[in-house]
Amino acid sequence: MWFMLNLYLQQVLGYGPFEAGSALLPMTALIMLLMVGAIARIIGRFGLRAPPVVGLGVLAVGIGLFGLITSDGGFVPDVLWAPFVAAAGMSLAYVPALNAGFRP
Repeated sequence: MWFMLNLYLQQVLGYGPFEAGSALLPMTALIMLLMVGAIARIIGRFGLRAPPVVGLGVLAVGIGLFGLITSDGGFVPDVLWAPFVAAAGMSLAYVPALNAGFRP
């Protein structure tokens, strides 16, 4: 996802390497905020089984939104929203699954 999104930003939208990397910062920041801040409370409330299931579903929706991006699209109306949804799904799925994997 990261590689293809970076290629889209550079090859289709004409961003330079620095601009394309900077365009990925909002998604990276959201992942970090959710993984550090919210996921521990979600695990505490719902356990380790439900969040990965919901997270993978949300991640699938985010990946599906990438399929709606057109070649004549723009960054804010087309590209910005799919990574946010995917980032929320990644945070919900990966942290609880990794946490469950380390438990005896």
